[in-house]
Amino acid sequence: MMAQTSAVQSASPVSDVFEAASAAYDRVATVVAAATLALMVATVAVQVFFRYALGHPLTWSEELSTWLFAVVIFIGATVSVRRNEAPALRVVIDRLPPAPAQMLDTIGQVIAFAIALAILWNGILASQAMMSAVTPAMQVPSGFPLLLLPVAGFGLSLHFAARLSRQASVAGGVGGIAAGVLCAALIVFVAGKVPLAMAPLALFGAILAGFAIGLPVALVLIGAVMVALLGQGGQSLLIVPETLFTGASNFILMAVPFFMLTGSIMQRGGLAQRLIDFSAALVGRFRGGLLYVDVISSAIFADISGSAVSDTAAIGGVMLPGMLRRGYDPRFATALQAASGTLGVLFPPSIATIIYAWVANESVAEMFLASFVPAFLVVISFCVVAFVAALRHDYPRERAAGGGEIARSTATAIPALLAPIIIIGGVLSGIVTPTEAGVVAVLYTLAVSVIGYRSLGLVEIGQTFVHGVMGTSRVMFILAGAILLSWEMTILQVPQQLSATLLAISHNPLVLLFLLNVLLVVVHGVLETSATLILIVPLVLPIFVQAGISPIQLGIVFLVNSALGLLTPPLGLLLYVAAPITGLRIETLARAAVPFLLTILVDLVLVCLFPQLSLWLPSLFHH
Repeated sequence: MMAQTSAVQSASPVSDVFEAASAAYDRVATVVAAATLALMVATVAVQVFFRYALGHPLTWSEELSTWLFAVVIFIGATVSVRRNEAPALRVVIDRLPPAPAQMLDTIGQVIAFAIALAILWNGILASQAMMSAVTPAMQVPSGFPLLLLPVAGFGLSLHFAARLSRQASVAGGVGGIAAGVLCAALIVFVAGKVPLAMAPLALFGAILAGFAIGLPVALVLIGAVMVALLGQGGQSLLIVPETLFTGASNFILMAVPFFMLTGSIMQRGGLAQRLIDFSAALVGRFRGGLLYVDVISSAIFADISGSAVSDTAAIGGVMLPGMLRRGYDPRFATALQAASGTLGVLFPPSIATIIYAWVANESVAEMFLASFVPAFLVVISFCVVAFVAALRHDYPRERAAGGGEIARSTATAIPALLAPIIIIGGVLSGIVTPTEAGVVAVLYTLAVSVIGYRSLGLVEIGQTFVHGVMGTSRVMFILAGAILLSWEMTILQVPQQLSATLLAISHNPLVLLFLLNVLLVVVHGVLETSATLILIVPLVLPIFVQAGISPIQLGIVFLVNSALGLLTPPLGLLLYVAAPITGLRIETLARAAVPFLLTILVDLVLVCLFPQLSLWLPSLFHH
């Protein structure tokens, strides 16, 4: 759910000044972040060319590209916050009467402003402290790239200051701001008095409080770590900007923006429509044919974009209006699309799979192979649900396509269908890394859209890169906060405590998997997939390896459970993506999604009970 604030007209010169400054910063930040994403694509593309075409890998390109990546993440995060698109849980606030909801929201804005100021100030100090060291490849002072954090902290502070200046002119706004300042001061005072043994409780208490007041999820995680650090003998907060920067600016994680950008290009460049036409020619003739078209198109799109959100938005934007015109129940059709979007976390080159492989130190290629059978299992399950619904509601058949029409739709879709072969084939063969495959995917889909289909102009390309920045920053800012939180939990020895607790309950692998799935269902209620992987995998991986469960199978369990989380309120990210397409309320769509939740749950049980569903394909390639 996205953060929301009251749209209140500025009523004072001070408010006007802050609003103008915030808007000016946002315009510059949007251009800078989009241009940086384009430069990042170009840098990695040059690296690929020099390494594979000329046989002379560049020594500086990887370091530079990770710095550019950090710019996209943190400057892009300021754009997301300014536009109220930073993910936040507002379950508590949205259920309160207007007056207390406004008060709690204002308190949250004040605390968010305080966190942003802390990032700004400690970013400056951390940058100064790092100026004496130099970077490995480019040999520049390490403090220079770290200056990005105070720049982003300044932008965040400016945006929250503009919001607070507007709220000051509303009845009760000044009181809310005063209450927020008091709460922030009280948090700092109390945190400094918390005994070290109570630091884990303070950490999780701060997380729950942050969610309750509707803070952006990334700031909840960052602020909670700050609270815990203050309780550890008043430790310096300089580690916060340092860990945010080094954790997020990782070459492997750069696959995330590249595949997100690929999905955006496919959506705007017409590749999604051609995949749908191809699928319709194959299966449209069956009763309820558009239901199968939706599932199959989503599966193929997932094989290119690697993103559940991109999958849902791109395919749903085309399929759902067509299904409604043909008389399909809007609730079931929208629920099917939201469910089909989950295939984006299951089929390679799934971004979630890449992140799991990175966190668990497993082969991305092996994880891609392991995910195919479970992903097709979910596809078949969704088709069974669609078959039952088609018979029950007597949904229409589409006109049967002749041989010539099938051939034409196939020929038109071939450029789009080649994309997953190029991407996945490159990774599985070891020719390219997942990040390099991501930039190849961007360049390929751009070439197909601009030269082949001639569906993208310069303006649309610019909009695509801005869209890519927004998607990247929403995910990666949270991911950076999760990396910071994971570091803090390691310092507090949370993994050891969790391991002792679970193993005290049972050493049986199936019991441990059951407990893990219960934990993941709870965590997915408040955190999206990438952050969950960063936080939970390091905590539980040693436990399951000790219990004899393959890390590959464990990864597939995480992915299928993530699909469950994408459809489960209160977060249920795909519900919020699909619902606006057909104008349904989230509560209505959540109820309609129950058959698909049960289907995924059955598939999850099968993945847990039968390890070979995950391990069979990787074992073939080992031989």
